[in-house]
Amino acid sequence: MSGSVVKSLGAITLTCLGQLALLIDALTDELWTSHTGGWPAWQHVIHSISTGDLFIPGPPTPAPPGLSKEALDLTAAADRVPTKEEAENYLAAVEAKLDDFIKSLGDGDLLHANERLSEIGLPFNLAMTLSALGGHTSYHVGYGDALLRDRGLPGVY
Repeated sequence: MSGSVVKSLGAITLTCLGQLALLIDALTDELWTSHTGGWPAWQHVIHSISTGDLFIPGPPTPAPPGLSKEALDLTAAADRVPTKEEAENYLAAVEAKLDDFIKSLGDGDLLHANERLSEIGLPFNLAMTLSALGGHTSYHVGYGDALLRDRGLPGVY
């Protein structure tokens, strides 16, 4: 059962993913494919979800079909643009996985290593995992928020 620190970190992290969901809703079809921060808005969204999934221990959640690892990692352009519905479904699956993970933790678990991240050279404990996931998501939501505001639309924040 979650302790108070887990609940606090978990709430922040889930709020950041909620802001990502708001961004998906706010982006028009035109803005979905518009560039911001060097990448199309949709690629920031999908990358944020993919990275979030990477940070959560357990088997990976399948990304929308046809997206290479490089496209998910923001190291290459993608060959196809996923729909907003595909992004929403992917985000919902990752959010559910994160929620289950948070519920499984107690405060004493936060100092345990995240083995999945350690395997790829990121020696994060579980507290760092939750903090980094929220911060990383907010960073990419910020690009979408700026795109919306640059076009005279209300931002997510």
